[in-house]
Amino acid sequence: MHATRSGTGTGSGSGSGVFDVHDVAAIDAAPEDAVRAALAQLGDAAPAGRLALRAARLAHHRGDDALARAHLARAASAADAAAVHDAAGALARELVEVPVAPATIAVLLPLSGRFAAIGSELRAAIELAPATGTSWLFLDTRGEPDGAVAAVEQAYAKGAVGILGPAGTREAITAARAAVMRTPGAPVSSILAR
Repeated sequence: MHATRSGTGTGSGSGSGVFDVHDVAAIDAAPEDAVRAALAQLGDAAPAGRLALRAARLAHHRGDDALARAHLARAASAADAAAVHDAAGALARELVEVPVAPATIAVLLPLSGRFAAIGSELRAAIELAPATGTSWLFLDTRGEPDGAVAAVEQAYAKGAVGILGPAGTREAITAARAAVMRTPGAPVSSILAR
């Protein structure tokens, strides 16, 4: 069986949308519309699991994790689910949504490194503000861009509803990019208060 953008056909070459659904390498290189067309034809018959895994990876890559989870569910019910079980499980772990903690605000500051004194001063100022119902999550950026990226990842992992900081320009730009990667398509202002 061969799949194409418009249905079934013969041919080869993933760039054209035509691929052999029984060729693992061809599935792993197939465009999303061709994969969806093949899935529509196969139902739950093999290799629907491998095709659904490919569709899930593509959806995740473009930031549509809800669709990626739906494709993984389909992979789990396909006749060849056992063949893709480990890979589907690995992708599923990437798609786990951390619940947002509405009272937690992540504060990215240089609490160590060459700018630690500035970070300590800013932390003290923030802690002066009444924070009834708010939980401050202070995360150390070490005053470095890679530390800011790690702090953004920690903020998301802890379910912070928003991110305040970091203090330095290089850190702020890098942190903003990291936050945008966590929420593709959203403007930075909405990411900082998700």
